[in-house]
Amino acid sequence: MRQLSILLAPLALAACATTAPPPEAPPLNAAGGTCNAASVQSHIGHTAQTAAGPVLLRESGARSLRWIGPGMAVTMDYSETRLNAVYDDAMLITELRCG
Repeated sequence: MRQLSILLAPLALAACATTAPPPEAPPLNAAGGTCNAASVQSHIGHTAQTAAGPVLLRESGARSLRWIGPGMAVTMDYSETRLNAVYDDAMLITELRCG
């Protein structure tokens, strides 16, 4: 019995331990924050290419960009800081939306 209590003592102490708070999310700012898809609608019909990414991010104010090709499976989670760029088989941008 004594050996069992010696083995269980660390577990009991671990239950009392505190953990550090989770890190705070970075603040939204002009360099990358809430997405504004209205500001990039002029890019619909342009070729979907890597070089367009930084331009789309800068003009939309989004923090991240997700390219969505024909038939691609994507998660349904919504992120106000992400721009979704949908393109077709001809590699032309057909839709730009936040989320």
